[in-house]
Parts: sequence; C-alpha cells; structure tokens
Amino acid sequence: MKNKMIIATVALAGASTLPQMAMASEYGDLQQEISTLKSDMQKLQAQQNTGTVNSHSRKMSFEISGQVNRGLQVVDDGSDSYLNSVDNDNSSTRLRAIVEAEVSKELMVGGAIEVQLESNSTAKVNQLNEESGDGTQSFTDRRAEIYLDHDRYGKLWLGQGWTASDGTSESDLSGTSVASGSYNGGAAGVLFRNADGSLDSTKLSKLTSNLDGLGRNDRIRYDTPSVGGFALATSAVQGGAWDLAARYGYKDSSMKVKAALAFADQSSKESSDVDNQVNGSVAVLFNNGWNGMLSYGTQDLKAGSSRAAANADPSHFYTKLGYQASLNNLGKTAFSVDYRLSEEQQQAGEEVEGFGVQVVQKVQQYGTEVFFSLNQFERSAQGKDYDDVTVALVGARVKF
Repeated sequence: MKNKMIIATVALAGASTLPQMAMASEYGDLQQEISTLKSDMQKLQAQQNTGTVNSHSRKMSFEISGQVNRGLQVVDDGSDSYLNSVDNDNSSTRLRAIVEAEVSKELMVGGAIEVQLESNSTAKVNQLNEESGDGTQSFTDRRAEIYLDHDRYGKLWLGQGWTASDGTSESDLSGTSVASGSYNGGAAGVLFRNADGSLDSTKLSKLTSNLDGLGRNDRIRYDTPSVGGFALATSAVQGGAWDLAARYGYKDSSMKVKAALAFADQSSKESSDVDNQVNGSVAVLFNNGWNGMLSYGTQDLKAGSSRAAANADPSHFYTKLGYQASLNNLGKTAFSVDYRLSEEQQQAGEEVEGFGVQVVQKVQQYGTEVFFSLNQFERSAQGKDYDDVTVALVGARVKF
C-alpha cells in the first residue's frame, strides 16, 4: 500500500508539471523527466511484486504468513451440555515470518519464527475450564530456527521446530484434517464423566494420543534429499531423546500416496516414562476423489515407571475414509468418516473408542475453509464406568 501511494504521488507530481514544461518549450527536459519517472515506477513496482528486502547488502526474501482458526464447540458429556467459543487446536491460530537467501544455485540459508496465540484453545477448554480466554493469553513458540538447504546434500535445521518424527502419524490427504484427524484437537481438553456424575480429571488428549513422534522441540535435525520419493531424517533433541524417520511420496495421473514411519528413543530423557516408540501412517488419494488413511503407534515403557508396573501397553490406531469433489464454484468439498482406538495410554486395561464424521468446504478465492465435525467417544476401564462424550465443532480457518 505504501509503495502504491508513493507511485501515485510521483505520478501526480509529474503530471502537474507537464503544462509548465510544455509552455516553456523544454521538450527535451520533459522527455528526460518522463523517462526518469518510468524508471522509478518500474523499480518500485518490481520491489513490491518480489517482496524482497535488502539486509546488510545481501538480498533476502522475506515472507509473513499465518492463519486464524476459530469455531464453536458443543460438548455433551452425558449429564450436561456446554457451548464454547474456541480456537481450533487441530490447526491453531498462528503467525510466522520466514527469511531466506540464495547463497548459490544449490544452497539456500534461511530462518523462521512462528508463534501461536490461542484464546480458549480446544486443548484446554473443558467442563471445569470454560473461560481460558481471560486476557492473560500470550504467544507461545512453535518455531525459532535457522537452516541450510542444499539440493544435493540435504537440509540441516537448528533450533526450535519439528523433530524428524513429528507428523509421522498424520499422513492425511482427505482435505478434512482441519476438522479432525489422527490427533483430534477439536475435543482434546474434554473430560469424561464418571457413572456417579463426577468428572474425571484426565483430558481426552491424554487418553487418545496419536503417539506422533517427538513433536516440536529444540533440536538439531538433518534431512536427506529425496530419492525416488524416499527421504530420511534424524534429530537429536534437547534433554537426550533422538529419533529417525522415513518418508515417501508418490504421485501420478491416477493417484497420490503419502507415507511415514518413525522410531523415537526417550530412554535418556529423565522426565519421560517412555523408553521408545514406533509409529507411522499412510494415506492415498485417487483421482476420482476417494481417499483413505491408516495410522498406528505403540510405546515401550521404562522399567519401574508407574504405567510399566501396571503392565500397560500404550497404543494408538486410527483410520479415515473420505471423498472430495468440486460441487460448487467455491472450491473442493471434502467429506470423511473416521474411527480411532486408543489402548492403555494412562493405565492398564483401559481403552477409548471414537467415531466421527467431518465436512470441509474450501473457499479458494479467499484462502478460507469452513469446517464441521461430530465425534463420539466411549471410554472403558477395569472396574470403572464412564458416560459417552459427544463433541461437535463448527468454524472456519482463514489463511493469509
């Protein structure tokens, strides 16, 4: 906007001088002024179109982007119903800045800062905490890292960001992950109600984790170049954990495939009761719009931990079947149904089943997705009874 105002001002100033210059028969000077004006306008327009800035005499590309993801959540815990205005933790409200420079034709150096701001996050809001958006919210870090990206030698990352195994449980081509996926963030904070009417203290997210690797953390990470669709990655994480992941991608005229497999070792991390875990996922999208995915993970617990002493064997299973098509002029419409089974993630003999349906409408022109999900969760444990929980979420994500 600022550049456009400058261009308009310069153009008006030049236009206002034309009559005087013509009357003075300074035709040569007029031609020079017009030539200079055109050159200045071209330079300003080029700078505006490329979005580049100069820093310490090196030309850097600079990009600011992000999203806002808000919704209404309705919870029925078998005894009471609740309506919450929430930030959708399936894909939180966030802001990022990325700067990159081309060192050579093969090497890129870059840096990224990404923060999120969630008022009434679905990861925190529940029957005992209905108002987390009380004005005390602050930005939390997602990424604060630098990286080197070489076409032949791969990519090296340093700082806070995705570990190698992060996202390996979430291969999803359905177009409905903003509504629900292997991580059901839209209901993450909800509590189950005991048969006697009291509320249990364990959040749904603790009972139904998708065991998605080591998440985001302070780490050093290396990714190999992709060869034939395959790529490897490994990271060493602050606190002693490390991981290794393999990813695969394939696409032709009839289908698209995305898959990942990871191993994470947390045996040296004192704050964790997990020794190691294996997890992965695979998704396929056919050109007729039908798609599906599978995700699975399991953990080995450290000897002597409370969960290991109880002979718990934590695991996660998730599957989704979907269909997407262009049913209107707005963009693709995606539908899906899913099922999840989480076993012994907090105690032996316990399991949580979930059934859901999702709909997402893209509004391509405005970078917007309107979403709806409806999920029911059933929890069972030895010697305990719980009421089922039903959670509906409707809202929109706007990207910029």
